[in-house]
Amino acid sequence: MRLAPLPSQASWRHAGLRDGFEVVWPVSIGSVHRLRGATTGVEDGAGWTVSYDVELGADWCTRTAVVRASGRDGSGEVLLERDEDDRWSIDGLYQPELDGVADVDLESSAVTNTLPLHRLHLERGSAMRVDSAFVGLDLRVQRIVQTYELVEHTDERITVAYTSATFDVACTVTFDGSGLVTDYPDIAVRHA
Repeated sequence: MRLAPLPSQASWRHAGLRDGFEVVWPVSIGSVHRLRGATTGVEDGAGWTVSYDVELGADWCTRTAVVRASGRDGSGEVLLERDEDDRWSIDGLYQPELDGVADVDLESSAVTNTLPLHRLHLERGSAMRVDSAFVGLDLRVQRIVQTYELVEHTDERITVAYTSATFDVACTVTFDGSGLVTDYPDIAVRHA
């Protein structure tokens, strides 16, 4: 799938499950891509903020992710690292349950949904399994099972049928021509 280059900045309003706002500053230098951003929200009456710095290789697979979270119960940080054999460590400790995963997926973010679009060759009507290392608001990391199925692809718009067996979610997510979410039902809508 051919995608336009990412813009120098993007933002989303979070609405539905939570209220909030996210901003990301994507940068590509040579074969390295970086997504640096922050998101703040209120969910079930509790406010939180998460910042992230995700480094990706030329293949758009996650190399490292530093995620920092703060909320009423305190703050913390987690470092995820993936080696060339798709083995992951969290804060330096090997996590075999994440073997084979290529992406990090942040509960607080709409931007990490772009990673599979940049890497996979999606075909209309064929669902592709995309397991991810999911980082929750509490910084706990788990493997999640999800699928992406291309519904429509034009230069300006990409529509994907998304499912997550882990969270029992099924919806249609719309992306722009660069692969950034424009509408993720009950999660986020592109602001700029």
